[in-house]
Amino acid sequence: MYFQHSTLDPIGYWIRFEKTAEGVIGYAKFYDTTMGQDVRKMAKDANSIIGGFSIGFTSNDYEDIIAEYRDWE
Repeated sequence: MYFQHSTLDPIGYWIRFEKTAEGVIGYAKFYDTTMGQDVRKMAKDANSIIGGFSIGFTSNDYEDIIAEYRDWE
């Protein structure tokens, strides 16, 4: 995990992801650094400006994604 997408600012790493009806739930370990712990605390705060995290991934199920996209047209 990187802060603000910067590879110079790692704050932790992803442990696993689960696909749910509401979306994707990610489980992470934050590093015991000032920035890692600050982001962790902000993410846990319901009133925080952090509303979520962006992730990069490669889908192994690309045919369904393409079919789903065609349905949007």
